[in-house]
Amino acid sequence: MSNSGNVPLMISLPQPYRDRLRKLAAEHNLSHPDEVLSAARIGRDIIVQHLDSTAQEGSLHGNQES
Repeated sequence: MSNSGNVPLMISLPQPYRDRLRKLAAEHNLSHPDEVLSAARIGRDIIVQHLDSTAQEGSLHGNQES
């Protein structure tokens, strides 16, 4: 799916998951200072990737998205 038309979505995560996202972002930012990522961006990318792969699996099994 396209990233055009992104809309805000507020989610709540357990603190250890939030901390892991922050750590991933910090590690990326230290090794790639010219490309700054936030924990929210990494979380969004993970969610989008998961939903896209779930949709692909559904289409492979003949399931329709609603």
